Amino acid sequence: MASLKPGNELEPPPARRVPITFVPQPSFRHLVEDGETWETVAAKFGIDVKELIFANFKTLIPQEINWYLHHYVECNVPTADGYNWRFSASARRNGNPRAGVIFIPMKTASGPAAAPAAGNGLDQLVKDTAQMKKDLESIRKSLREGQAALRDLLFEAYKKYNTNRSLKYLSRDELTMLPEFIECMIIASRQVGPFLNKHPSASNFNVSSPVGDIVSSVGEHEDYTFSSDMRKRGFSVDQNTRGVYDWHDRSIHLQMGATLGHAVHEGVHSFSSFSTEMPVFLSTLGSFLYEGVTQVFTDQVISDHQWDGANHGYHDEVTCARAFLREFTVIVVANAYFRRQIAPLAEAVARKLRINLDQLRRLKDIQTNGRSGRDLCEKLGYI
Repeated sequence: MASLKPGNELEPPPARRVPITFVPQPSFRHLVEDGETWETVAAKFGIDVKELIFANFKTLIPQEINWYLHHYVECNVPTADGYNWRFSASARRNGNPRAGVIFIPMKTASGPAAAPAAGNGLDQLVKDTAQMKKDLESIRKSLREGQAALRDLLFEAYKKYNTNRSLKYLSRDELTMLPEFIECMIIASRQVGPFLNKHPSASNFNVSSPVGDIVSSVGEHEDYTFSSDMRKRGFSVDQNTRGVYDWHDRSIHLQMGATLGHAVHEGVHSFSSFSTEMPVFLSTLGSFLYEGVTQVFTDQVISDHQWDGANHGYHDEVTCARAFLREFTVIVVANAYFRRQIAPLAEAVARKLRINLDQLRRLKDIQTNGRSGRDLCEKLGYI
């Protein structure tokens, strides 16, 4: 196993160490290639090399940078002198979507808002505050324009594909930008997008949040290792499962044989949780109904963009979900799914079944073929 010369890699102290899920805001992903260096990447995107490094790791200490490159980016090829890790395509490995990825900070038109100049008295403070507000609005305007341009570029790049196109046909750059494209599709959906307004993790193209921040990364797994890889993350999958959304670190994991339709399905999942918590729709109503409702919303997103209907294995789940949406209304179900307003829906379901909320919880916890909540759908009379 390759290593650096002693003393050239140092783990940052816990108080300063950035987590592996850290994503600088605003930024976009870049998959490192053979022959690239910090300097060439910085020059390619027109930013200062120190700014690029600091944005990724919050340090400029060479030994700490090497630690991050080795343990987060998974660089495994040392420079000729053995003092540093260098970028290479071999850094990307199955099971770690962070491997091989650095983040490129996005610039605004005027840079950060200027600090208020020293002044005398309340009059100067009022002037400084007004100037700061103008600077902030200028930054937001620049970000909105940049996000709109990125959205248009993404749709142009992916329009040659369709719902059931395998991810193995995507180029490395297209796979790297897949989180941004998924978010663009979902937020731009006529039927689903309105429920994401003011979602704490969504960009919405009208605030200073960057495109793609809902998903930290997308990882591809060999089909034969997918089940064991997901088991290590605490997820049990069956033969029909092509993707998993892991809310613990906001990452999407897809089999190499998965399609863009599967990727959008997992992207919809990502909007069902806030930050890194378990989705309340899943914990309250079980995985059977959760997967069915997710697929219905996925089908709406795909339909809105005039793509072909998605192939999936959720036929019973979707049958249940469609009846569920008709009875309890799209608004109530979507608010529970995307906005965590689960109490009104759970109470309505319990009233229909003439049970209390504790009995509802026990009902949804019943496992059938490794999935919870099928008995709930049967009790409701939907399947």
